[in-house]
Amino acid sequence: MQLERNDYLPLAKHGSKLFFVISDLAKVNNMYQFSLAAFLRLFQRNLERTDRGSSQDRTLSLAKSQIRMAYNYITRSLFKSDRLMFAMHLAHGMFPKKIPDNEWEHFIGFSVADVKEIRTLPSWVNEERSYDVSAFKTNFSQLFSNLRFDDESWSHWNSINDCELHFPEDKHLTSFQQLLVIQAFRPDRLESGMKQFSCDLLGIKDISPETLNLRKLYTKETISTEPILIIISPGADPSAELRDLAMEITGKDRYSEIGSQLLYVCTEPSTIQSNTNSIDLSKRYRLDKKEASTSNENKKSNDDDDDDQNNGDHLLLMDKRYRFDKRYRFDRRQLDMDRINKRYRFDKRYRFD
Repeated sequence: MQLERNDYLPLAKHGSKLFFVISDLAKVNNMYQFSLAAFLRLFQRNLERTDRGSSQDRTLSLAKSQIRMAYNYITRSLFKSDRLMFAMHLAHGMFPKKIPDNEWEHFIGFSVADVKEIRTLPSWVNEERSYDVSAFKTNFSQLFSNLRFDDESWSHWNSINDCELHFPEDKHLTSFQQLLVIQAFRPDRLESGMKQFSCDLLGIKDISPETLNLRKLYTKETISTEPILIIISPGADPSAELRDLAMEITGKDRYSEIGSQLLYVCTEPSTIQSNTNSIDLSKRYRLDKKEASTSNENKKSNDDDDDDQNNGDHLLLMDKRYRFDKRYRFDRRQLDMDRINKRYRFDKRYRFD
């Protein structure tokens, strides 16, 4: 047992490190928070792979696939503009030996070079790049000297469109040092170079995630106790795919849509029954403030008993023992006051406070 444990200990440490690197995303955006439970399920799914070979080879293979699975899982929840940032952050966090601290600090701008005057630079360097090249020369003087930028090969490299793919072969540079050179001399190709660097280091084909397939998501990645939240940007509408999937899995009778014109609607709670493999799918739209205000005014004119306009635009998901009448008010005859949960409080007009 101890031998088996020792075989998987490096993988466990690798997974722990990966989780804390991912946790740093919350500093960028509060929406970028991922639970430990979700990560553990991802970790367990990776262990189910049946790679052949020695235990050491299998552990190494699982560590690589763990990064790929985690990257695809996380990036589909990120804004497009944050994908490259996450790829570089993940590469730096998981492979620190590939990116020395002094080089990383220079790359992200934490290391400010004391450039008092523009030093002598190669003739082929554009004047607008003089300061950045001088800063690179100041912080990495030995590297700058070894690369011999006065050579004709560098002048040719600078004139190539995709220069990040055609570094002079006789110049011995690490992958990250190549990024530093691109940043100093050809910043127009830096984004492409960062994509190539992160893809090579993380073992992924592209920084964009795979196309999301709702059926695959439902069958392989979801559990009955957690809902699926889809946040869309303008121009994207998965309604048709969601509707087709719901019709196919649960049937037409168990799929309901709540339109934006219905401010207060009482339906049976959406339930997920793992024992019968049945699911109710509902689609809800957020109401903007203007629409909510209009609906509240209509409600005030129709309800003689209500003197005050309801300022809240909350949608409350009620238990089926509560029901609304035609004017979306509680039918007090059906209301059992003894069964109301203590966290709900009614005022003297039996409205939610």
